[in-house]
Amino acid sequence: MGKEGKRNLTFVILIVLGILLLAFMDIIVLEKVYHPLAQIYNINWDTLNAVIFGIDLGILWWHVAFFTLAFSLFVLLGVAAKSWRLAVSGISLFILGWEDIFYYILQLRWLPSELPWLNNAPMGLSRYLTGTANVTCLGVLISAFIGVIIAGLVLFKYNPLRLFKKG
Repeated sequence: MGKEGKRNLTFVILIVLGILLLAFMDIIVLEKVYHPLAQIYNINWDTLNAVIFGIDLGILWWHVAFFTLAFSLFVLLGVAAKSWRLAVSGISLFILGWEDIFYYILQLRWLPSELPWLNNAPMGLSRYLTGTANVTCLGVLISAFIGVIIAGLVLFKYNPLRLFKKG
């Protein structure tokens, strides 16, 4: 394996570890803090919706903070590695479902059949492919597969402009 191959393998490992870290943090916040407190104090999800200037964003404040944290993590990894490709690949995999898959795998569970809380996430677009009202397990898997393709193309330097070069 050449120098470029080792570098890309290192980037893949960093991205997977970053997503695993984010999934673990998500488990701690939601499963160990929010859900127990919600049961004790009868807190409804809707009370935690992010509302800015009277507009309900359709996501929880935790998701606003979590997305910011995830984007920051991958941007910092990219800056540290001097690679925008690492940052873009990590963000792509994060927003297209890998964190959600790892969230359940780390808990030794599989994705539920429907995940309506992801309808407003980027993978919510998978509803148009599956023809369902809510994000489904299949939708997350399709989205994650698309994420792997995008991240792979970015990380391994696919250049679509090469198709138009002469000679």
